[in-house]
Parts: sequence; structure tokens; C-alpha cells
Amino acid sequence: MRNMFTRCAAAAAAAVLTLSFSSCGGKDSSSDNNSGKEIVSDIGDDVNIAADDMPYGACIFRMEQGENGIPVTTEVDSRFYSEEEAKLICNYFWAISSKDGALFDSVSYKPYNDEMLKSGGYSSSQEYMEAYYDKYYIVIGTDYEFSYIYAVDCKKEDSGYNFSKYDDIIKEVAPDAEITSKKVVPVYLNYEAKDGSSSGEVIPRDTYDFPMGAELGDSNYIWICLYEIDGKSYIIS
Repeated sequence: MRNMFTRCAAAAAAAVLTLSFSSCGGKDSSSDNNSGKEIVSDIGDDVNIAADDMPYGACIFRMEQGENGIPVTTEVDSRFYSEEEAKLICNYFWAISSKDGALFDSVSYKPYNDEMLKSGGYSSSQEYMEAYYDKYYIVIGTDYEFSYIYAVDCKKEDSGYNFSKYDDIIKEVAPDAEITSKKVVPVYLNYEAKDGSSSGEVIPRDTYDFPMGAELGDSNYIWICLYEIDGKSYIIS
């Protein structure tokens, strides 16, 4: 399973050097959620290692389920995502898993969200989350809860991904909005069946078109976008 692989990779990296969340460029290194430790290494105090040169797993930031209101264990690479963004990613997928329209609203940009609900024929975010839950049900094959979220890659504007489909909608519904950054988040998801009969990774299939993967050359991920609009981050999907 993906989460076991991640833990093993992170452990291997820690054998080379153990890193704090702040050493990898994270924005919110003071959080109690941070499971990183201070650097313990024999390479010398005067040696600096660039984040991009660190071993795989060295910059993993983990938020444990049940700690400080985190609904599902989430791991991200702090070179790409702040703690605030990690929580947005976590809460977005938990909103689907728990059919929670209010939680979905809390991570969404309201003008964009209102337009997408209208164009999709949904009367509310709650109805939309129930429908989205069913789309994942087709893929998973049983009632489920997401049990693990893993996002350690990032595609920015130079990735070749066409952000204009989202930009155009935002400009139309909020002409004065300032988009200050945008990136695509490739996500691995694990699930557990509610009846305990199965668990595993959510693997996109032809029965449901998880967006963006084919365009970027890897349909094995589930893809969402993170936009910073007027200085605040939102999930755009």
C-alpha cells in the first residue's frame, strides 16, 4: 500500500539525515501537528543542503488522524505545500468521503463554487458532495471512508497544464479577483470499506473520469488544483 511505501522511504531518508519541517521550506513549522525532528547529522553544522538535493522522503510533513481535528492522516512534501494547504487537501477529500457540504464550502472559492453548482444542476454543496461520493463509489465498489492522503508532487504553471479553464471561470464570476498562484496537486488516496471487507488504494478507472491525469501524462493520480486568490488558498476542482 502507498502509505507503507511512504513510511519506508521516509525512514530511509532519515537514516541519512533527520530534518525538521522548517528546514524544507514549510510555511507553518511551529504547528503541534509537525512530526518532524530537529536535524541530527554528522555532516557538520556549517553544511547546508538545498531542499531539492535532499533524499526522497526527507521533507515529508505528516498530519495524524485525530490530532487537532485532522479527519484523515495526510502526508505532503513541505517543499510544495504549506500546512494550510495540506489541511485544505485533507478537508476536501474528507468532505467527499463524509458527504459534508459545509466542509466542502470551507475549502472552496465561493464565486467559483456557486457557478460550478449552477452549471452542474446541483441545488447545494451537500447535493454535490453526495453525488461526488457516488462517483468514487463506482470506482471503489463499496461504501468507504478515505483513510490516507498522500501528496508529494506538484505541477505548477510551467508543467504544461492548461489552467485557463479555471482562470476563465474565476475571471467571469469574480472580475476583480487576483490570482496570485496556482498549482496542480497529484494525490494518492487510500480507502477503507465501511463494512471492513476491504481496503486499498483508490485507482482511477475508465468508469469515472478523474480530471487532469491524462493531460499531464499520468492518470494513476487523482488531481485537484490549489489556487491562491486575493491572498487566500482554495481548492479548485
